[in-house]
Amino acid sequence: MHKDRDFYIEQIIESVHAIKRELSAWHTGGGAAACGGRDRPAITAAQWGALAAVSKSGRMNIGELAKALGVSHSAATQLSDELVQKGYLVRLESAADRRVQTLELTDRTKRHIGRMRAGIASYFAQVFAVLSDDELASFAALSKKIAHKNARGPKL
Repeated sequence: MHKDRDFYIEQIIESVHAIKRELSAWHTGGGAAACGGRDRPAITAAQWGALAAVSKSGRMNIGELAKALGVSHSAATQLSDELVQKGYLVRLESAADRRVQTLELTDRTKRHIGRMRAGIASYFAQVFAVLSDDELASFAALSKKIAHKNARGPKL
């Protein structure tokens, strides 16, 4: 690998970590609470991932959740059980086949996620204010390219 490329990759790694620290500081420093982020029981990063997947699709069954998260069926079941117990998700039975269940966000969780997304968007609008519109568009396109190309990590 070219020396300059190694240098740029190290800079990117440092920048990604700095952005991650900023988001964590926003969350623990009151930003999340300001938009309703701490009025519910604490959840793990994996549980947030499950909520995001269900939020994106509207409804999904356990198999779809497992596939979206890249986890086993039993892990997805455990995640969903915990989220149902905490009041974040509800299970809906199919009228045609009671064995078929789908997961859906509760109305309160939908509002909560909406407030969180609005708060995060507002915060990151300030973070990215240092970029011009063209730089922001380029950053968004490059980030999407990297995320889609390496959705499950690079092949080793």
